[in-house]
Amino acid sequence: MGSNINLDEIKIQVGDLNMLFCPESNSVSLSGNHKIVLGIRPEYVNIEADSALQASIYSTLPSGMETIVKIQLGDLILTSVVFQGKDFTVGETVGVEFTGERCVLFDAETEDYLALGRLEVIAG
Repeated sequence: MGSNINLDEIKIQVGDLNMLFCPESNSVSLSGNHKIVLGIRPEYVNIEADSALQASIYSTLPSGMETIVKIQLGDLILTSVVFQGKDFTVGETVGVEFTGERCVLFDAETEDYLALGRLEVIAG
């Protein structure tokens, strides 16, 4: 009890969604049942027609050159920013991809920054 594990990859599971967080520079030191929070900027949540990861449009707010879209992915509500003035219909099924290598991992209890890295969706 109380021992830490240094990880170069962290498997994150939320419902049926399995993801792999890969720290950018250093390994992350976590204990057994460490609770974490993953921060993903809205511009890294992309709506892609050909993505295997499917979600539904929860809400949409067109605001000029960008549209702020809330996406329901299982029990999660994610925020995406779509540029080029595109709008969506509430309830519409869309593909979702995570891009960018600047997702942030935080300690859920202390809210301390743990690592910066990239996120990949992996098969169950």
